[in-house]
Amino acid sequence: YNGGKQAVVEAYRNIIATGATPLAVTNNLNFGNPEKPKIMAQLVHSVKGMKDACEFLSTPVVSGNVSLYNETDGNAIKPSPVIGMVGLIDDWKKAGTIALPPEAAIFIIGQNATTNSGWLSNSIYAKLLANHVGGAPPQIDLEAELQTGLFVLSCYQKELVQAAHDISDGGPLVALAEMMLAGNHGARITIPDTLNPHSWCFAENQSSYIIATNDPNELIRNAEQVQIPFIHLGKSISNQELKISNGDIISLQ
Repeated sequence: YNGGKQAVVEAYRNIIATGATPLAVTNNLNFGNPEKPKIMAQLVHSVKGMKDACEFLSTPVVSGNVSLYNETDGNAIKPSPVIGMVGLIDDWKKAGTIALPPEAAIFIIGQNATTNSGWLSNSIYAKLLANHVGGAPPQIDLEAELQTGLFVLSCYQKELVQAAHDISDGGPLVALAEMMLAGNHGARITIPDTLNPHSWCFAENQSSYIIATNDPNELIRNAEQVQIPFIHLGKSISNQELKISNGDIISLQ
């Protein structure tokens, strides 16, 4: 169920991060033999999760296709609901970028310093570093997805966003690294003392974005006004490295 919802909300964040308004969805449902109760249950719950997310975010399903009986020697593929989402932007030339600009303030939108739950279950970190496959996908709060997304769009409208990236696979540190590589700039960040740095850096918590801005005070004022949680993470720097408050330094190379 959460896997179906996650497919929709991540596509939603990808559209929002460019400054566009999400409009509609096409889906692709890839499963094993639906004549088996377990496989049919996967299909039913994935579709229900997609339905609930699409209804809440006002992104109707306008097309799609289904691929079933995907098995080898009786072993089914992993349930694979896929979402493609389209959005609308007034001027494509003003579409957002993930490229981190120089001398910008860096914020995480959608989390604050009391968010001490780094979701590592079924994460990239768990698979690659802990060699653990499986577990529950991230918890999803559709109201938080909607309100955080609307806030990011409002920041675009007020020209407060120089770069934006949604947090998904790999967590905040991977998202920030992708922004640094795209912009060829480094960053200096401070991880709040109230958080567990190990899990937080790679947590795949949902409804969150990284934003770079040249007007941090205005962004803070707007976030506080509509009660959107945020963390002032740090700033971009000319040195091509990531400097972390615990003393770690990782070169961009």
